[in-house]
Amino acid sequence: MIKGQLSTVLKSSLAMVGLACLGLLVSCQPNSVYHDSDVFGPQGWDMNDTLCFSDSLGSSAPLSLHGELTLRHTNAYPYQNLWLYITTTTGDSLATSDSINWTLAEPDGTWLGAGWGSLYTISYKLPDLTFAPDDSLRLFKVEIVHGLRDSLLTGLSDLGLRIYKD
Repeated sequence: MIKGQLSTVLKSSLAMVGLACLGLLVSCQPNSVYHDSDVFGPQGWDMNDTLCFSDSLGSSAPLSLHGELTLRHTNAYPYQNLWLYITTTTGDSLATSDSINWTLAEPDGTWLGAGWGSLYTISYKLPDLTFAPDDSLRLFKVEIVHGLRDSLLTGLSDLGLRIYKD
């Protein structure tokens, strides 16, 4: 009984150390101009919930920037993929919409990306964000909804957006 409790404590401690190291790696990326994530509640991601990332990057930001989504999920996520509908707006331009079918696992069920214990991390490169030369504020908004038929997706921890320059 005590041996099992020690094993659980050790696994939890190692997972926390791993998450802290991941946080340090992400925060120390000098090319990042924006990074934020939304944490899903214990119930999961409701199909009516829209994740919204927005900010003003200021005139010192380049006119073209790269974007990347990072998803953390557990092995309790019931699917091999995740459909997302993404609407992106930069400055005063019209919004552009895109859908992605993000593959999270091999056909045999092996999770892609990096994992520690039951938590897995995987990234997806987005199309570049382009700003007009006269847009000194470099405003952007990225809205994301999931496109799976389940009204509530379980097994997801958080979804983050990182915007970075070359």
